[in-house]
Amino acid sequence: MAESDELLRGVKKLEAVQQYHSHVLELLLRVQDQERLLDDILPLLSRPQVFRVFLAVDGASSGVDIAAKTHVPQRTVSRYLTSLEEHGLIQLVTTGAAKIYAKTAMFNLLHLPKELTDQYAATRRRPRRKGT
Repeated sequence: MAESDELLRGVKKLEAVQQYHSHVLELLLRVQDQERLLDDILPLLSRPQVFRVFLAVDGASSGVDIAAKTHVPQRTVSRYLTSLEEHGLIQLVTTGAAKIYAKTAMFNLLHLPKELTDQYAATRRRPRRKGT
């Protein structure tokens, strides 16, 4: 019985990943610069962890805050934020000593539906327990 439950969870997880990728493709195809999209942005945002970090950028959070929200290691978040910034999707907004990240106008071109962002945020990975 436990094996069938685990198998069912695995199938549901694969379906969610497939749906995620189809949503990302559909949304990114709306961007006007399709050559840049295909070469740069699509491969970057098609990675679930990068997409999760991108969604966590809210104009009020630092890299450490985003790492805590997404359960992605802080060093990895820093790399992703650098890539997202280089691709023009986010920008660094320095307020005093804090480095805060905000989405750029490029984000508005993506037209991400609220149901996708809510659904993906709800399915994010939970931190692993030590000793498992």
